[in-house]
Amino acid sequence: MDIPHRFESSTQAPGQARHQVASDLNAFSAELVSRACLVVSELVTNSVVHGPAVGSPRIDVVVRVLDGVLRIEVANGLQPFRFERGLPPPDSLTGRGLSVVEGAADRWGIEDGARTCVWAEFNGAAGVGLGGKG
Repeated sequence: MDIPHRFESSTQAPGQARHQVASDLNAFSAELVSRACLVVSELVTNSVVHGPAVGSPRIDVVVRVLDGVLRIEVANGLQPFRFERGLPPPDSLTGRGLSVVEGAADRWGIEDGARTCVWAEFNGAAGVGLGGKG
């Protein structure tokens, strides 16, 4: 089952997405919900900060559970990019978001196409449906 959401690219989008995903996952463990909300907040923030100012001012979030795995996808109009592992210099105020995603998710990746999609997967979603449906 997929639950799609669309948010306008704005400073409110990360909080809106986090709230919506928490609602979608209300039947899951608090630990899983916390990790998923952290990841969706980071990915949507990246979309707002690094996304295009014109052309695709929307951010699409899809929440999916399949075979006991929770998958969250965040897509926008970003141009393809390459993630370089490692942390930025200690005095940098930015550049840690995908490292946070890497630490919180069990798996994650980037799919480049017409829109960039960053996805994250979490184990431990067996037997529970989205929105409390099992």
